[in-house]
Amino acid sequence: IPMTMRLLVELSGEQPDMALEEVLAVGQARGSSSRLLEKDDGMAIVKTDAGPEAMASRLALCWNVSEYLFSFMDVEIDDKFGALDLGGKTFAIRVKRTCDVWKPEDSQHLIEKIGQVVGKTGKVDLDSPELTLRIVMGKKIHAGWLSNEIDRTSFERRKGKDRPFSHPISLHPRYARALVNLTRVRTGEKLLDPFCGTGGILIEAGLVGAEIIGSDIDARMIDGCRINLKHFLGKEAEFGLHEMDVATIPELGEVDAIATDPPYGRSASTAKEDIEELYARAFKAFSNVLKSGGRLAIVLPEKKYAEIGDQYFTLATTYELFVHRSLIRHFCVFEKE
Repeated sequence: IPMTMRLLVELSGEQPDMALEEVLAVGQARGSSSRLLEKDDGMAIVKTDAGPEAMASRLALCWNVSEYLFSFMDVEIDDKFGALDLGGKTFAIRVKRTCDVWKPEDSQHLIEKIGQVVGKTGKVDLDSPELTLRIVMGKKIHAGWLSNEIDRTSFERRKGKDRPFSHPISLHPRYARALVNLTRVRTGEKLLDPFCGTGGILIEAGLVGAEIIGSDIDARMIDGCRINLKHFLGKEAEFGLHEMDVATIPELGEVDAIATDPPYGRSASTAKEDIEELYARAFKAFSNVLKSGGRLAIVLPEKKYAEIGDQYFTLATTYELFVHRSLIRHFCVFEKE
């Protein structure tokens, strides 16, 4: 039986609300439950039966995951940290200030005071400690034992320009992973990207263990996507790619989740079709291929297009990501009843 734990998750600053939703989504995808206990500047305390390693292996919009200990005030340091017995293990204390009320001298004061208390049962080692104590200074101060750090550099290595087949229009791998995570797809479940392009979303879905299916109307994209998937997932990876119009995707059979970033403007190919007509056909097809209870995570150029999806799904959440002055991407999550 999976053990329920309280985890301290440090969120990155790209889109804090979406990062928090991603944490809860991954907790549900890798475990059976996930509940927010407390939110503070740049962090969240979550109760879940998905372990810290499983969480960190999927998260994109976060820095690290710690086993939550407690929240405290300065006057409680002796009592709170005095109760910790390190049994002679080496330790280091890492402090992060996420709220403007704290100054560098405040964090240094905490390190010194906590170090004096914890040092009674452990030994300081700043280079390769057996235990790392994370202190996050938000509106409150929170403590946890560092468990896993998110490998954010791995996402950089999968950017569009570093793929064997590239195309200028592509989500950053961090956001592609977040989009996949927002569907709550589980290992072994089927995830479809019906506008797969060069495969950025499918790569991330494959890396988290989903069974991936992609389609695109452009044969050149399908060929390029196949090259990219083999490069990042391995030549033996199983996936299905289909050259087809979005309206015909129900032929592929029922899927557990859909994650996609459809064409959204003049620089993207819509085969000269009006974008509103394309989205109308797409959402109808999505409703015919997504299982009941499944989620669709989609990036839209304007929130008004979400109204098309409302005809077939329930809009659960939406997040705005500023790209540049003329483009705001809307990450929308729909649920099928």
